[in-house]
Formats: sequence, C-alpha cells, structure tokens
Amino acid sequence: MENFKNILDNISIGIIVVGKDFEIKFANKKSEEIFNTKIPVGEKCYKFFNNNESTCKDCPIISKKFDTIIYKEATSLKKDFNYKIVNCKDYYIKEIFDINQFFKLFEDIIEEKKYAEVGHISASIAHHVNNILMGISGRVEAISILKNESKLDDEYFNKAIIKINEDISSIKKLMNEILFFAHPEKIKKRNIDLNNVIRDFYFFSKYEIERPKIKLKLILDKNIPQIKIEERLIQHLLLVICRLLSKNFYHIEKENKNIIIKTFIDNDNVGIEIKDNNVVKCDKIEKIITSKKEISYDNYVVNYCLLFLNADIIYDFQKKRGNIIKIIFNEE
Repeated sequence: MENFKNILDNISIGIIVVGKDFEIKFANKKSEEIFNTKIPVGEKCYKFFNNNESTCKDCPIISKKFDTIIYKEATSLKKDFNYKIVNCKDYYIKEIFDINQFFKLFEDIIEEKKYAEVGHISASIAHHVNNILMGISGRVEAISILKNESKLDDEYFNKAIIKINEDISSIKKLMNEILFFAHPEKIKKRNIDLNNVIRDFYFFSKYEIERPKIKLKLILDKNIPQIKIEERLIQHLLLVICRLLSKNFYHIEKENKNIIIKTFIDNDNVGIEIKDNNVVKCDKIEKIITSKKEISYDNYVVNYCLLFLNADIIYDFQKKRGNIIKIIFNEE
C-alpha cells in the first residue's frame, strides 16, 4: 500500500479517491499542490469543493458522467480546474488537471519552437546568402585582376555580369520568401513590456551569442512604460546585432568579453542600447547602419525591422567604450 501511495504522489496529475458515500478517502501530493491546501480525508467532497451540505447539482457521479473531462469552478477554493471521474468497484477516482499548468506548458513549447525555428531560418538563409555573395565577390575580383593585367575580354566580362545579376536576383527572391518578413500584413503591434521581450530573447538566444569568454548581460530599467511593438521583430533585430558583435570578438585577445543589452528612456522615448567592450570597431554593423546599399541578409533584417518598428538606430565606436548601438522607438 505504501508503494502504491508513493506512485500516486509522484505522478503529474492530482488524484482524489472518493468513496461511494462521497467521502474523501485519499488525496495525493499533486492534488494538494493544485489547490494549495491540505485536502481533508474523511470530509465529504461536496463540502470541500463547494462548501455544500449535500451533493452538488452538477455532480458527474450522480449523473454517471464518467471518463469525461469536465470544467469546474471550485467556489470554496477559488480555483478553476478540469477533472474526470473514473468509476471503480468500491470507490471513485477523481483525476484533477491544473488548467494553468497546461496553458503554461503549451506556451513554453510554442515559444521554444518559435525561437528554434527563427534561429534555424536565420542561420540557413544567412549561410546561403553569404555563399552567393562570395561568388559575386570572386567574380568582381577576377574582373579587376584581368582588367589590371589587360587580359579581360568582352566574352568573359559579359558572362560574369550575367552571372552576377542572376545571383543578385537569387538573393532578392530569397528575401521575398522569408515568411513573416515577406508578409507585413501579419505583423501585429501591441502594447507590451519591452523588458520581458528582452528577457525572453536572452533566454532563448544567449547560447548562440555567447562564445568562449563572451558573456551576454542585461541591464533593464524597471521604470520604462509599455510600448506598442512587434516582439518578434525586436528579437530578430537584437539577434542580428548581437551575433555580429560576438563574431567581432573572434580574434581579440581579451580576458573578459561582454555584450550588454540595456533599456532606457530618452526624451520620453523608450530605447535599447547594445554595447560591447571590444577595442575593435565592428565594421559590419557600421556598414549596415550607415550604408543603405549594403547587400546582405543582416542589412535586410535590420532595416526591415527598423521600418516596421518605427525606430531610429545610432552607431558609435570608441576604443575605451567599445561598439555602441542605440535603437530608439518613436512615439506613434
């Protein structure tokens, strides 16, 4: 019997055993966790759940509604839950399901899959685009070398230009296939806590950004108000910037390498500051921010996000302060 009790105490749903006289015979630990109270063995179930002196009007035992999941509001406990009744020979088993627990579980799974998919799409598209750009760069370099040596003929030049144009068209086509970027009508802004968005980003993305001796840190101003934003765009924007800052540390000999994400208020506008302690300028970020003609996946993502978020971006670099990127959200 003790082993049986241990088994019931370690399962993930609440179990309450009720006798044929509606008296509670047993309750496992999970059921007490769900209701956050000690369940009184020996008390009538209708007394415990609804503080009634007789059986409940909607009692599934009386109506013989067995093996069916039922939604219940326990008035005396101020708790909503789902349950089902299993009819056994000498007693009934009431299986209790915590609604909020299941909602939280599904939310976590959805969020995890969403970020995993975003990371997968980002990596695959960036890799593919970079391969195309390497091909373009190689042909441009070959044309330059042949021209300097007076060996560039019209046939080679024309074929190279055709191939370069094909590669550029391929990039444009690829950009149009990015799912939520390619469909602005699906982007919905809503009032949201920016700090929570950044915390979620940190949890799901830090392992992609953090590398040996590189640490991602957060400094969040708890006083910033909610703003109307699309959280996926912000997280994607942060991922691109932080990934480039991380890669910029690759060949730097430094004991502690930090990337810090900070929230702030500037002239009533909410903003995000991303900075590192690198002594080398991040040329890729500078080009993305200052050059609209830069052709790359990262450039596309950054400028697309800024456009739809109605945000401005500022870049600065100083050897003693590192790379500093500020994103300021304009009031709508």
